[in-house]
Amino acid sequence: MKVKLINKKVAIGLLLILLIVGYKIYNNKPVNEIDTSLCHIEYGVRYGLDSPDNKHTVIVDICKEDKSSNESYIKGELVVSKDRVYHVLKTIYWEKVASSEVSNGLDGDDYWETCDVEWIDNQHIRINGRVIDIYKGYDYRDKEN
Repeated sequence: MKVKLINKKVAIGLLLILLIVGYKIYNNKPVNEIDTSLCHIEYGVRYGLDSPDNKHTVIVDICKEDKSSNESYIKGELVVSKDRVYHVLKTIYWEKVASSEVSNGLDGDDYWETCDVEWIDNQHIRINGRVIDIYKGYDYRDKEN
């Protein structure tokens, strides 16, 4: 009788451990990961800027659903490059702005948009007027920012 009770406790303990591990695997989203899946890029511009120490690059995407949309999304991805091959570390900036807040224009048939991007030091970058710590990031949907 005692052996069966211990076996049940071991089985329940293992089941709980499996459930916890399964939950962690299923919800494997890093704390600072910014979900940008809502941006259905139909129209956009991409450009990058190297950090002062040349260890990181921030790739900035400005996108919108179409040319006439009144809203633009600005996404900043922190990447490292080796021989100009980029490896995305994480999204560090995600903001929804009025299209009037970004510079835009037409060059023939090519539509372009830009925003101000400037490295302050090796850990901080200013994107569209907002200073971002590359280790923390910014997401306009996060109420704590």
